[in-house]
Amino acid sequence: MSKPKILVIDDNPSDVQLLQIALSEQNCEYEIEIATDGELAIRVVLEQCEKARTPCIIVLDMHLPKYDGVEVLQVIRRQPELRHVKVIITTTTLSPKYRADVLDLGGHYYPKPGGLGEFEDLARFVLGVCRTFEGDFSTAALHPA
Repeated sequence: MSKPKILVIDDNPSDVQLLQIALSEQNCEYEIEIATDGELAIRVVLEQCEKARTPCIIVLDMHLPKYDGVEVLQVIRRQPELRHVKVIITTTTLSPKYRADVLDLGGHYYPKPGGLGEFEDLARFVLGVCRTFEGDFSTAALHPA
């Protein structure tokens, strides 16, 4: 089986590093690609479609430079190759309007982790989604909004 491919779109290097540490502690091989702003994220997403390198999950920060998470999610959902990919929006606060936009686009909200233990929970969740990439995606496994 090939390594799961995870796309992380986040402009906070500390959050990215904590997620990478938490993923590494799960004793599971994976590939990770990181985009640090909305513009780069859109370029990466379009390149992945061209190369048929579909990630099993996209972890998308809501508040990014250049384009926000909803704008990036809109681009993702316009790509037929990525419509089935699970996208979770991470943020500390999500307004009712953004929450509705995320849900309308088939995204899921996951509260932004605040420490290593919460990043470990996120890592387990991410790798669990990758393990069931072909199966059903249960929103019940997500933290309550």
